[in-house]
Amino acid sequence: IGVDNIALPNYNHDPMEAINNVINKSGNLITEQYDHLIIYEGDGEVDYSYSISSLEDLYKYLFSRINNFGIKRSGKILQGLNNQLNIDIEKNYNCLPAYIPSELLLKNINKSVISVCSATLINASGYKNLKLVSLLELVSWRDQNRKIGEKNFLLKNGKNILFPKNYDELIQLLL
Repeated sequence: IGVDNIALPNYNHDPMEAINNVINKSGNLITEQYDHLIIYEGDGEVDYSYSISSLEDLYKYLFSRINNFGIKRSGKILQGLNNQLNIDIEKNYNCLPAYIPSELLLKNINKSVISVCSATLINASGYKNLKLVSLLELVSWRDQNRKIGEKNFLLKNGKNILFPKNYDELIQLLL
């Protein structure tokens, strides 16, 4: 992209302005188009905040019910942190390059961005054509205070983020 395209006049700007500046000035970094972008949150240490098995069950359900989706894994895999779930996502699904920030893939998504509580949901708020779906209410949290904090953060900083309460509601949102 180049530093000249993303640099701001000073550092006193809102970080969201910097993020949106990068998004708007970048072209499509991949050629494929997907209906859904799933921000995969099964890499690294996921078991401290919510149940790995509930996240695994949720992903398996989701992967079997929707079509034409790309999976964006965390940059954590570039640091050597591995997939903690019993799902072979690299072999069985369309995994997008982990080194590309999720926000730079939004131009390739037609319907929705799906995540438990990634900041990508907030950053995608500017895309009117995308549904922003948080899976936060669909996983079993070990730390309810953390869940409340994450949800409040998404509500405070994002716009139009949806929080389905059950699997049926989730699929209705995505169809």
